[in-house]
Amino acid sequence: MAGPAAARAGCAAAPSVIEAAKSKAATHPEKVVMRTESGTSALTFRRMGSDDRREVFALFSQLVLRDEYWLDSHPAYSGKSAADRTAIEAALGEALTLFVDRPDYGFVFIALENERAVACAAVSYAISLSLGKVVAQMQHLVVAEGQRRRGIGTALVEALAAQLRLIEITRLDVEVHVANEAAKEFYAQLGFKPSREERLALVL
Repeated sequence: MAGPAAARAGCAAAPSVIEAAKSKAATHPEKVVMRTESGTSALTFRRMGSDDRREVFALFSQLVLRDEYWLDSHPAYSGKSAADRTAIEAALGEALTLFVDRPDYGFVFIALENERAVACAAVSYAISLSLGKVVAQMQHLVVAEGQRRRGIGTALVEALAAQLRLIEITRLDVEVHVANEAAKEFYAQLGFKPSREERLALVL
């Protein structure tokens, strides 16, 4: 067991790691990546800004109001009923405001086609005990209805990984519902490995 001095040293090290990551993120706040899919227009990828919130809200609403897996997990994460649409929309709005106001917590990465948002993913930062470095967690990935199965989700994840490497984030984690086999297969094809853990939530 580590002694008091070691514990103090560890506590002191954490802020420096976080500050370094924040500084690197500030260096590349709006890094844009382009990718052309066969038969589609070029896709542009960047972080959500304040002016993007309306479009991103509409995209995430497709998830939080209609996705069966998200609705199944929602009570554990929020402590509230999945039937309370007003509360769900309010929480989503507050989350997007935090992403804009507190980029040190994380960001929303968006894919645009012809200047219109067609996909987005929520990303937050954490410190990994396994790596001793800052990592990122992709909590939710949404592709607009009518735009799926075009390779947009794959392109977004690949562009996000490239963006994270620029700011020296060393790992990208993702949440998948235990019953969502299609999502598990999607992420496995992108190189994600199962952690053999199950996430539990305690609302404080």
